[in-house]
Amino acid sequence: MPLSGQDSIWLKNTKAWFRIEKSIVEQKSKMLFFNGDIIMGYGKAIVPTINTTVAGIVGSDLMAFYKQYAFWRGMMVPMMEMGTYVILIPGNHETQWKAGGKKVQAGLHLLLWFSDTSTSRFASS
Repeated sequence: MPLSGQDSIWLKNTKAWFRIEKSIVEQKSKMLFFNGDIIMGYGKAIVPTINTTVAGIVGSDLMAFYKQYAFWRGMMVPMMEMGTYVILIPGNHETQWKAGGKKVQAGLHLLLWFSDTSTSRFASS
């Protein structure tokens, strides 16, 4: 299925994901292992060095991560609300910093982002 104009912003195929999620809910699955690459990522998800201006913060890799995670998490809500436990396994997009030679980051931003919910946890990869 082709991406809609809205989907192309987030690089997600929401039509296909909706069909997958609907099937998971209909089967009353209790658990879903989501195997990495939940976001585009590849940035350095730290507090930006230029953090005294709105442009510095909004244009940072950290803000891009948060926007992408928020969109992904929003896509998971219907399934999690129906009782499916989502287990996230971080992939290279979540853990590597591309401009830094694809060095692996600590991944603390992943843990902090999902620490407010009891319906999803990260498995160690």
